[in-house]
Amino acid sequence: MTKILVIEDEAALQNFLSRELMFEGYEVIQATTGLDGWAAWQNDAQIAVILLDWMLPELDGLSLLKRIRTTSNVPIIFMTARDYVSDKVIGLDQGADDYVTKPFEIEELFARIRLVLRKQKKAVDQITVGNVHVNRATHEVLYQDQRINLTTREVTLLFYLMQNFQQVVTRDEILTNVWQDNYDNQPNIIDVYIRFLRNKLVTLPLVIETVRGVGYRMAGATHESNPEN
Repeated sequence: MTKILVIEDEAALQNFLSRELMFEGYEVIQATTGLDGWAAWQNDAQIAVILLDWMLPELDGLSLLKRIRTTSNVPIIFMTARDYVSDKVIGLDQGADDYVTKPFEIEELFARIRLVLRKQKKAVDQITVGNVHVNRATHEVLYQDQRINLTTREVTLLFYLMQNFQQVVTRDEILTNVWQDNYDNQPNIIDVYIRFLRNKLVTLPLVIETVRGVGYRMAGATHESNPEN
C-alpha cells in the first residue's frame, strides 16, 4: 500500500484529504506542523509522497522542503493558497515536484499524485555507480556506452547490490529482494549467481566482496581488491 504523508495544519482539510486518500487505497500519515512533519518523515522510510502545505506553524513548508531535499528526492506536492507565479517558481526551484492551489478538486490532486508516482517509479528503475548504468525496467546494463549482456535475474541482483553500494547485504536480504519466493529451496543459488556476475563484471569498476558468515558487499574495484575478502 502506497504511503502518503499529509502535512497540513487546517484540521478540516487534513481530515478531508486523509479520508479521501484512504478511500482511494493509500495509507496516510498525518502531521499538523512543520516539525511534526519532519519527525514523521525521518521515522518512516516507506513514505512514497508528501503533500505539503506552505504556511505551517513551527517550520514553514518551504523550509521543510529544503531540509528534506538535503537527503531525499521523495516526491513532494505543495498545497497552498499562494497563487502568485513567483511563489510557484520558488517552490518548484527549491525542489517541489508539483503544485496545487487551494481550493482544488480532489480528482486533480489524485491525478498529480499518480503522475509523481509514475515519474518516481521510472527513476527508481535506473541506477548508475562507477559509470555502470542499469535500467531494471528494460534489463539494460551499460558501461561507458558498452552493453553488458546479463540475464534478467543477474540484472535484478546487480541492481540490488548497486542500490546498497558499500553496504553489506545478508543472504536472507538478497533472497527476499531478488528471488522473493522463487528460489526452489536451493541454498547455494545466491553463490551461483554471484559467481556469474563476477565473471561478467571482471572488466568493470565494481567488485562483489564476500563478507564471510554474513553476505556480500558491492564496492569500487581497485588493483588491491579481492572479492573473496
